[in-house]
Amino acid sequence: MSWVHIDTLDQLEAFYQSILPKLREEARACGYALGLHGSMRRDLDIIAAPWIEAHVDRDELARRVMLAACGIPMARFQWEAKPCGRMATSFPVCWTNHEMPRLPSLGHVDLSVMEASAR
Repeated sequence: MSWVHIDTLDQLEAFYQSILPKLREEARACGYALGLHGSMRRDLDIIAAPWIEAHVDRDELARRVMLAACGIPMARFQWEAKPCGRMATSFPVCWTNHEMPRLPSLGHVDLSVMEASAR
């Protein structure tokens, strides 16, 4: 699989919409439910919540989501603590035209993972 080259914001949104079903399928296989928030006009903001007890850790989830999105998995992810116990990371999934508006997260997935609650 090769990276997609994006020239317009409309193409970027269409790309995100096209990969979302694959990302949801991969998250489900990892034991997570995947939710979408945001406009898909800059980055793809997704939220993953553990759905079954036998879910993978957040690094494995991020690796498999990135692989499903663009075919290239990162070896390590940098996580940032967010409100309500979620952890977030960001990774690129496509090439964007250098003439598009310079936004730091253009062509990225922002993945927030909710931690499983202790019983």
